[in-house]
Amino acid sequence: MIFLVTCDTGFENILANELVELTNGSIGQISSGRVFIEVSSSRVIDILRSRTANNMYMLIGIYNGITRLEEIYNVIRGLEFKEFINPMQSFAIRSERIGEHSFTSIDISRVAGQAVIDSYMASRNVRLKVDLENP
Repeated sequence: MIFLVTCDTGFENILANELVELTNGSIGQISSGRVFIEVSSSRVIDILRSRTANNMYMLIGIYNGITRLEEIYNVIRGLEFKEFINPMQSFAIRSERIGEHSFTSIDISRVAGQAVIDSYMASRNVRLKVDLENP
């Protein structure tokens, strides 16, 4: 399983070393405030023991070269979310656009959120609730 773990800028190498010590995982890319790590499923909980990490996000897909909102929708619509979201849970999409694009981060969040709803509806016949304040 691959995770993106965030930290305060300048602490990336400290976080990477701490994560390896805690999880015995393999560090991938390190960038400003971000560390990618591959961890066995039995060691995921150990990421939470980090004193340097701010947040952690499990990556369920990595796709390069996407240039249009329609492509974002299609990729996310093709993912399966029933393992990760309970039918009674609400969710929110928070996106960060990096680089020059013809769409905004808000556009990405809107399209991605609709794709999650549509995917879940197709697999579980349940419309997930969106809660931007307290997902």
